[in-house]
This record gives sequence, C-alpha cells and structure tokens, in this order.
Amino acid sequence: MNFKVNSILCAVDFSKFSQPVLDYATGLAQGFETNVTVFHALNSPRIPLPDDAICAPNTDEAEQIEKTHLRIAHLVGNRPINWRTVIRSGDPVEAIEVYVRDQDIGIVVAASYGLSGWKRFLGGTIVEALARTLSRPLLVVRASRASKPHKDYSADDFSIQNILVACDLSAVADQLYHCAAAFARGFDTSLHFAHTVETPVGEDRGAPAAGPYPEVQQALKDRLHERLINRLPESIRRNSRFKAVVLQGNPADSLMDYAAVNAIDLIIVGVRPRHGLQKLLIGSTTETLLRHAPCEVLTVPHAR
Repeated sequence: MNFKVNSILCAVDFSKFSQPVLDYATGLAQGFETNVTVFHALNSPRIPLPDDAICAPNTDEAEQIEKTHLRIAHLVGNRPINWRTVIRSGDPVEAIEVYVRDQDIGIVVAASYGLSGWKRFLGGTIVEALARTLSRPLLVVRASRASKPHKDYSADDFSIQNILVACDLSAVADQLYHCAAAFARGFDTSLHFAHTVETPVGEDRGAPAAGPYPEVQQALKDRLHERLINRLPESIRRNSRFKAVVLQGNPADSLMDYAAVNAIDLIIVGVRPRHGLQKLLIGSTTETLLRHAPCEVLTVPHAR
C-alpha cells in the first residue's frame, strides 16, 4: 500500500487563521513536491466562524467571486508554489468533500479555530465536521499559530522533525503507517509509533503470567511492544529513525503528554468510518487531540 500526495487543498476563509494555514500548506507542498489548491466557499456556514471571517450572503455572487480571487492572490503573494484558486458556493464542509472526491487531492489542510463553550456546543468546529466527513486525510493547523506575528513565508521556518503515530494494532492502522512513511521521505523526519492502553492486562490475549504485579504488567507491555513492531512495514523497521512505545493511561492524555515531552511536530491519528447518528462523533481520542494537542494533527480515515 502506498500513500502519495498528488495535490494539497488549503481551505481559507480570510480570517486571521488563513495566513498560518497557507504557510503550512506551502511547506507541505515543497516537501511533497506538489501543488496547492486554495479553496474558499461562499456561504453563511452552518457552524459559527470567528468574528473576523468573511461572510457576505447578500452580495452579488459574481462580485463576491471576483473579490475572492483578488484576496486569494494577495494572500498567496510570492510563495514558491504552484497554486490555483477554487471557489464554490454552499456549505464549506460539503463543498470541500465533493471537490476532494472529484479531484485527486491527497491532503486537506485547514485551521482549528479553537472554539469553546457555547460555540462548540452548538456545532463544534469546521475541522471537526471535516474530520467526520472527509474521505481524505485532514491536517489541522493549531489555532495558536494565528496569535504569532505574521512574517513572509520562508522555507527555513518550516520543518517536521518528529511525527507521532497513534496505533491500535489492527489491520486498518496500516494506512497510518504508510502515511507516516510518506512524511518521513518528504521531510526527513523521525517517526514515533505509540500504542496506548488503559491497562496492559486487558490488551493481552495470552495466558496470564504469574509473578509480582509490576513484573506481570511489564511483561504484558513488552508483548504489546513486540506486536507493535511486527505490525510496522519493513521499510519503516529498516529505518533507524523510528521508535515504538506502549503508553499506559487515558489515550488522548498519554499521547499529548508524549508529544509535549518529545517535541512532536505532528500527530497522525485514524478516523473510523461511521454511519447514521454515529457520524456526529469522531471518537473521543481524535476529538480531544483536535481540540487540545500541542502540535498539528493529521486525521486519516480508515478504508470504507
């Protein structure tokens, strides 16, 4: 199984988040040697946007489109990438999903607005809706980047040195491994693979071991670690710049703590396909990472 980024879609709304999300998309495009589609949806979205986002539903659409082209060109400026503008009308989540299905888009890049309280209760965020819906990987740029003073993009400012992959030891996680391998090739990064369990005892299916409790727990964690290593593709195991760990505790908290301690730049996590009312849920671990992770998060939908 190969993971190849043929094109990147960068979703912008002209809020303060647009510059950092375009910076990140530019860095990805250079690493993967591909192009960027700068995407904007003309509509009053179903999910509240920040106060500085652009929304003019009563304006003539042709005028909106013309102004949007000019604003995107100004936003992109002299960035060293091949790019194109795509403008659609309608709900942004639905418009993006339709476009990525019809086009050969490898990754969608969007910004987290960092909403909380009533705004989140009323609908969550655009990125959470995208994570539930998209059939392509979604890279979420953390909101804190928007608080930093803006400066012109420079390739020297962009790097991905450490990637953490959240693993569940199932066959569907293979997509995450190959995705991580593609990032390692594009950015010469170190890979960390973590399997997190509430308690190792519940994960091991072998016969119970005898001995002092700490020794039993460690023996079970060692077995899980071996299973994790064996699940990784051979191409990754041949690379000396990878590390496999078994973490114990709440999965989201354990992953975020590990990311903070080990200077992780990107967390890769899977999203399982859901149906009916389940589509309203991403999964508690993924949802928590999207909201609170100390770095960017890439959600990868499992095969449907």
